[in-house]
Amino acid sequence: AQPVVATATNRPPDQLIAELACIACHKFDEPGPLVGPSLWDVGARKDEAYLRQSILDPNAVVAEGFPPMLMPPDLGQKMTALEFEQLVHWLSEHKGAKGQ
Repeated sequence: AQPVVATATNRPPDQLIAELACIACHKFDEPGPLVGPSLWDVGARKDEAYLRQSILDPNAVVAEGFPPMLMPPDLGQKMTALEFEQLVHWLSEHKGAKGQ
């Protein structure tokens, strides 16, 4: 699946996670789950291919301990291809606490 070009232009990743309500379910600044798994160290645990798949097809691989169907299946349609790639890269840079 490929992201569909949305009506927005080039929103930065931090704006996307706020507008798409990712912050309602995922922590980005500390470990531990909220509704979904924490993403503060996702870049240390998963590669960019996994991140792409998790956004475009969130039920393909469900994080251990979480039920399926929690993540919206249409996130890829709510951003441009450029925004999508920037988000994936931004997430891949989240490797946990500095100095660990």
